[in-house]
Amino acid sequence: MYLGRVLNEELLRISVKIPKKTLRRMIKGLCKSMGVTRIEDDALLVLGDELEKICRKVLKEASELASHARRKVIKVEDVLLVKIR
Repeated sequence: MYLGRVLNEELLRISVKIPKKTLRRMIKGLCKSMGVTRIEDDALLVLGDELEKICRKVLKEASELASHARRKVIKVEDVLLVKIR
C-alpha cells in the first residue's frame, strides 16, 4: 500500500503542461458557451494556470482515496468524493 502511494505521489509531481493552444481553445469554448465574447490573453493564461492547479489537487486527492482503497486505478467515485469534500 505504501509503495502504491509513493508511486502515485511521484506521478503527480511530474510537471506536464497542457499545450497552450489546447487550453486556449478550451477556455474560449467555455467562455463562448457562457456568453463571454472577449477575453484578454493574460486572462486566458491565468485561467489556464488556475485550471491546472484545480486538476492537480483533484487528482492528488482522488489518488489518495484510490490508494486507501488499495487500488492503483482512480475511479469515478474517487473523483466524485473529492468533489463533495
